[in-house]
Amino acid sequence: MVGFEDVEYGHDCLHADFANMFIGGGILCGGNVQEEIRFAICPELITSCLLCPCMTSHEAIQIIGAEQFSAYTGYGGRLKYGGSFVDASTRDHDGTVLNGIAAIDALDGR
Repeated sequence: MVGFEDVEYGHDCLHADFANMFIGGGILCGGNVQEEIRFAICPELITSCLLCPCMTSHEAIQIIGAEQFSAYTGYGGRLKYGGSFVDASTRDHDGTVLNGIAAIDALDGR
């Protein structure tokens, strides 16, 4: 069975972070869904919470180089640490992980 955690390992592609106008969502106050999981498994992303202001409807934030350090199982209330993770992503000559994340506010388009 393929779980949410199995789709995290896309290499050489842009990952979407679509959740909250405040990047990171509830990572600092107990959230545990899509955006918060990404920030928990790639803790370097948490610095963007300090550096990036509230996004407007026409803005996006791009982050390059966030390395995944841990695996996980479950989602939401069933989220659990799944052990250490070795990120096999392509790296630049200086060791920077060449994964890109594009953060956007998930606007209600109805």
